[in-house]
Amino acid sequence: MKFLLALAITILLSHEYSSKEINNNLFKNDVSINLNKPIDLILQFVHGAFIRDREVTIHLPDQNKKIGKPPYNGTFQATSGYFTNPASLHRTGDTLIVKKGSTVGLKVALGLSEMKAGYKNYKLDILGIHQAGQLDISIQKNSLTMSIVLTYLPKCEVKLEYLKFDELSGIQVNATNLGVFKNMFEQLSKWFIAQFESNIKTIINKTLDKKVRKVLSKNDLCKYFPN
Repeated sequence: MKFLLALAITILLSHEYSSKEINNNLFKNDVSINLNKPIDLILQFVHGAFIRDREVTIHLPDQNKKIGKPPYNGTFQATSGYFTNPASLHRTGDTLIVKKGSTVGLKVALGLSEMKAGYKNYKLDILGIHQAGQLDISIQKNSLTMSIVLTYLPKCEVKLEYLKFDELSGIQVNATNLGVFKNMFEQLSKWFIAQFESNIKTIINKTLDKKVRKVLSKNDLCKYFPN
């Protein structure tokens, strides 16, 4: 099998092919390389690690903003922010194999099947008028890319190169109990969404990256790849 993998890499050179294309085009007999299965196994380990470590909910930083100018000024504050669920990370496309010098790069499209976020408390204070409630945040689309490096010499190692967002879009914010501020919240929500998108990308990238690296370092995953 190691010879077949080496042959595949030689043919691929710097191009990218899905595991399905490799199976269909490079191996006409019963021998094939299925790289989706070990990737799915890694993601199962990641899912289990989030559950075991009780980290399916991520804390989000507080948001604070001064509104307007004196005497028509006020403040907005959102606290107790949360995001769930990083454990819902799953594969959305075939694994691509990329030759990188003497190493094999595996690149795969991922997504989060469950994305819920919000702030349990917000306070809006303008001209002495106070409103308080909660913020519910919906996210329509998301996609990520994970790149893994597989080396065989001097010993077999599976390492994460990167895991990052490609898309995070369709973000909408719903605020309860806005009262007299209902009409002005649309402008405030544009600022909030921009802040939220920047923060959550950084936080989720960091959270997923840390967990995947931990899983790869603590499990012998080489045995699940062609060798």
